[in-house]
Amino acid sequence: MASVRLTRAQHYPQQASQPEGSGDGGGAQGDTAAAVLHVALRLAGLGFAAVCAGVVATALARRRARRATAQKRKLASQETRSEDAERATLGPGRGAPLLHGVRVVELSSQLAGPLAARLLGELGAEVIKVEAPEGDTLRDGFGLLEEARADGRSPSAVFEVANLGKASICVDTSTEQGLAHLRGLLRDADVFITNAQPGSLRAAQLDPSALLTAFPHLIYAQVSAWGAHGAGRALSGSDLGAFWAASGLAMLFHERDNLFASLPQGAGDATTAQALVTGIAMALVQRAETGRGQLVDTSLLHAGGWCVGPYVTVNGRARSDTLAKDPLRHVYRTGDGVQLAVCGHRRRKISPNETSTMAGERALREALGLDGPPGPAATNVISAAERRIASLTASQASDLLKSGGIAYQRVRDLREVWAWVAEDNDQDSIAGWNPNSEAALLPRATAAFEGTLSPPLAGCVVVELVDFGGPEPSVCVSAACRVLVERGATVLRIEPRGGDPLRTRDPALYEHYNGGKEVVHVGNLSMEGNTELQRLLETRASIFVTDFAQDDLRHLDLDAASLSSRCANLVVVSLHESRGRETDKGVFGALFAGTGFAHLVGGAAPSSIQAPPRHCVDLVASLHLSAALTLAYFHLKRTNEGQFVHVYLDNIGHWTIQGASSVVHRDARMTPLVMLKSSEYDSLFALPCCRPLRLKDGTWIQLLGVDTAEHLSRTLRALQAPYMAWWRLFWCLATDVLPNRGAPTNLDRARPFLLVVNDILHASASHLDLATFRKRAAEVDLWYTTINRPEQLARHPQARQNTMLEATRHGQDVRVASPCNLLQSPRVAL
Repeated sequence: MASVRLTRAQHYPQQASQPEGSGDGGGAQGDTAAAVLHVALRLAGLGFAAVCAGVVATALARRRARRATAQKRKLASQETRSEDAERATLGPGRGAPLLHGVRVVELSSQLAGPLAARLLGELGAEVIKVEAPEGDTLRDGFGLLEEARADGRSPSAVFEVANLGKASICVDTSTEQGLAHLRGLLRDADVFITNAQPGSLRAAQLDPSALLTAFPHLIYAQVSAWGAHGAGRALSGSDLGAFWAASGLAMLFHERDNLFASLPQGAGDATTAQALVTGIAMALVQRAETGRGQLVDTSLLHAGGWCVGPYVTVNGRARSDTLAKDPLRHVYRTGDGVQLAVCGHRRRKISPNETSTMAGERALREALGLDGPPGPAATNVISAAERRIASLTASQASDLLKSGGIAYQRVRDLREVWAWVAEDNDQDSIAGWNPNSEAALLPRATAAFEGTLSPPLAGCVVVELVDFGGPEPSVCVSAACRVLVERGATVLRIEPRGGDPLRTRDPALYEHYNGGKEVVHVGNLSMEGNTELQRLLETRASIFVTDFAQDDLRHLDLDAASLSSRCANLVVVSLHESRGRETDKGVFGALFAGTGFAHLVGGAAPSSIQAPPRHCVDLVASLHLSAALTLAYFHLKRTNEGQFVHVYLDNIGHWTIQGASSVVHRDARMTPLVMLKSSEYDSLFALPCCRPLRLKDGTWIQLLGVDTAEHLSRTLRALQAPYMAWWRLFWCLATDVLPNRGAPTNLDRARPFLLVVNDILHASASHLDLATFRKRAAEVDLWYTTINRPEQLARHPQARQNTMLEATRHGQDVRVASPCNLLQSPRVAL
């Protein structure tokens, strides 16, 4: 049972090098040819030859696994104990890392579970990753399509993203010896993270009931695609399927252009990981008082549902009146092809009989020199602004917007983002990256904890201060605090005398974010209102959370320096755009447009980029903020130390898309694996069994088979592809793919095959309606989900059977509950 620590410079064991000309029939190229031949022969139906090719491929895989295991043992024998000895001298607090003393055992693969464990590790926990002898399936990344490394290591940049900083141990859980070893690890562990299938966990007696009985102190954290309960709990799923397609997020982002594959792969996993960490922190708080662990559960579907929460109703209504397009939250294209995201304005003075939205539109018209009064609809202003900005260069448009007090952000593509980070002299503090990583520049945890560190919730009093200065305040802070309210925290929401404008515009939406909170109305914060706020912070508050800019906080004596002298035990959590100067870009500019997120959603070389659905990206950020809040409260409970926590929107964006962006950064030639031009989605999608398809009746489905060799046969049978299609694929492989050894990359080599297979899938799907497809898919056990509208989530059986929804006070509407379930801590009714 050898282990090796995955440090920044050593992510996982390197494979032993081979003498030139020896080994696997030409190394990686031989592996590729054997595996591609295996696919070709399986498609052709030549059983005996397919078995032979399969045996060859299996033998090669086992040989690689043996080499990796041997190297793990070698490296483990060289590992020193100096780090453990140093940690033993520290206790919680007193300068120790945030989660010092917490041991995490992780039995999970892919992304959501590993990312949650990685985040805990970055905050000081000891993380032990348990892998089968053949290793995590994610080590192979995109399989044959990613290029092998010169040193023989796994090509997967995504694996490195998810597993930085962990110790890795090989355990064969199919044997009694392996299970005994794993249980020995769990005996001393604080947290167990898994995303394994429920059936396999029960068979190995690793299910929640068995482990919590054997180890009552253990926090059992499980993450799944569809939830832990219901008939669909054991169905296969993925980020694209459960988080994006089934929740309705994909439809919200791309209903206009149907580019449902143009979504940041792994973004749902990264977001769900934050929800899981929030639940783990809450369970740690409760265990500090009771001594007992409990089950923490979340799912990709639930996290996606949280992000579409404002759009979900029982009766199918969409809140289009409240969530309509906004000219101050729109992406405009300049005459020289640059895309500028207008993010709002800070015009404080509003004319009589003018709303803040009207004032913002007036400011935009004045800045761009548009004629006439504001039109009756926002689309009129958007159209006029689009025409005006299209007539200007990026420099000219930027000057006009800046002079008019309009906040904007140039939409960066992924390569620009990496170049920007690399050129910065202070990468680690500005952008939050790990500069020493061999995989890519990986984003750190999105919350930066200052001072003595460690983490958070019952009896917790939170003072929530939201900046109402813009045309529409961000809902990040409000949504994050609602997560705490559901778990018993008292949240004192500070509002001006006139109240939150959202309460008047849409009472149901206001209730969605603020149900269960105590509203405290204060006057001018520069005068009498500040005195009342100071009193609350000094006498009642455990946590103070705000999205006010640092300059404004200093002006109000609410900055870190001022509060530390008066409230030594107060946790202060501040949400910022970035570590640099605040520029009023907000979530739309700092998180979406400036980090490459918008570029991934728009696709390679987009002619235009849509603004994200209102509030959806805010709600992604809210899960990062709730994780920071609960971790900080855990630190307060076990050390009685206050601290200052800074959460940065741009770093949240980097964290969310890191799975896709790391692939591009490591090898720009691999860009088509995660991002295509809009004209190429139907023809060159690199994972054809994990793509969206439109059926004859207009229904969109999302296929979920990442492994093409494993799932292509089932997909073709479910779509009733004609017999000649199979031979067409075989002929393409035999004549265009296998002989093409001169292609610069495996992806280029596979291009003819991708053109053929995507064409066959597209044509076959167009002849089937949903009922016929469902019947055929059930017969062949095809992995798929329908691409839903957000309001359909309220009727999704898995949503109803996993407590994702709760009734509101407003008629038949429902509200999406926060996506972290604690078995022994039921939600407070709001």
